[in-house]
Order: sequence, then structure tokens, then C-alpha cells
Amino acid sequence: MKITCRTCKEHTDNFYKSEGLCIPCHKAKSAKWYQENKVKKQTSSRKNYYKKTYNLTLKQRDEFFKDFSHTCTICKCKVKKKGKLAGNQGVIDHCHDTGEIRGLLCAQCNKALGCFKDNIESLKNAIKYLGQNSCKKLKPKDRQKYSHLVTNT
Repeated sequence: MKITCRTCKEHTDNFYKSEGLCIPCHKAKSAKWYQENKVKKQTSSRKNYYKKTYNLTLKQRDEFFKDFSHTCTICKCKVKKKGKLAGNQGVIDHCHDTGEIRGLLCAQCNKALGCFKDNIESLKNAIKYLGQNSCKKLKPKDRQKYSHLVTNT
């Protein structure tokens, strides 16, 4: 079935039925709307995310960050409410089984816990490993054997 696009008047069968627009006109209309409503859309998305994920309003989220002094509970670095996950963005940490909020973490500490799958035994083993396996504790023969793998910068 072909229709005539309401915007460009092109006769096409490649259209959005609900709007009576061809795909290029629909995309242009959507892009224009997004540019005109970018901040509103981002705020709305953020608001919906915190409500759906943590059952928090943006005001409650702000209070949560303030209660933790904008500081990661693990490494004690300062965090921001917004930012890139690779940087110092604060993340509300929660138990994936119960959904219960545990604390405020930086993105790196949150990712580290995720890599260990929140497994306390694995984390203890990692701590033990770091404590027992510094390069100073390698036997001289092992240090020499693996020295070609280490670069001093």
C-alpha cells in the first residue's frame, strides 16, 4: 500500500502508518524534536532510570550522594552525580538479588565488584594474592626467569 507523505508529498510504501510520514521525514521530525527537547529528554530519562532501578526521585538521589559526602565507600575518591562511567561518576551500588541499596561507589569500584560477581571469597582471594605476590617476594630464579616480561618505565 502506498501513501503520500504529509510533509514531502512523496508517494511511497515505506512510511510510518501512525503519522502518515515517509521514513526520511519521520527521522527528520524526530531529530528536530530531540534537538529542541534534549535537556528535557535527558532529565526525564534520568528521572525514570532512578525511579525504576532504585525507587528514588532525583531529589532523593541528590540527598543520597550528599549523605555519602559524594565519596566512594571503597576507595574514598570524590564522585559526581553525572559524568562518564569511566571517570569519577558516582554509582548507587545495590544487591542484584534483592535490589537493596548498599552504598555509593565510583564507577571503577562498582565495576570491580561486578567482575568479582559480588563474591566475598573471590575478593578475599584477590586480597590474599596481592599481599603474597609482590615482585619482591619472587624467588631470585623466578625473577630472572620472568624478567623479560617486565618493562620498567
